[in-house]
Amino acid sequence: MLDFLTKTTKDMDLLCDNGIVDNYVGDNNAATLIVNNLHKNILWVGLNTDYCKLCESLNAFYKDPRHIWKAILKQDYFSTPWRTATTVAVAILFVLTFIQTVCSILQCEGGRGKESEAVAIEEDDDGEGSGVCVRVHGNEEVEPEVELQKKNEEEEEKSRPPSDGIIFGTP
Repeated sequence: MLDFLTKTTKDMDLLCDNGIVDNYVGDNNAATLIVNNLHKNILWVGLNTDYCKLCESLNAFYKDPRHIWKAILKQDYFSTPWRTATTVAVAILFVLTFIQTVCSILQCEGGRGKESEAVAIEEDDDGEGSGVCVRVHGNEEVEPEVELQKKNEEEEEKSRPPSDGIIFGTP
């Protein structure tokens, strides 16, 4: 039965450290080999089958990757309330970032080919915003509002008749 408990040297180390097995051989490798070779050429008549089934089910449970991942999550990410809160916060931020990315991609894809209007603030050479609002209509950039206003004023001045400095009126 001890053979079921000791498959590797780590198992023997654990049994020796907890005082279950006294190792008088000195080396845990040698002790593991001795224990694993004890049952050779011996007929197991009185071995309880329930114990064998229990050992097999425990080994099968241990080999299942879901249980290994669950143990790692509990030990590394949910061991304290602070770690749990941090892990949940990071997961929420990750999900929200993913949703924002998907929405922005869908918005960009939805705006192509359609007449859409966007407003942006142009930056000066020093990198600061100039307050000039640029409208983009479809794929063409429309002149900024300030320049459009200056252009309108210039057109009004051109449409006025020239005065040539002469004042009309009675002498």
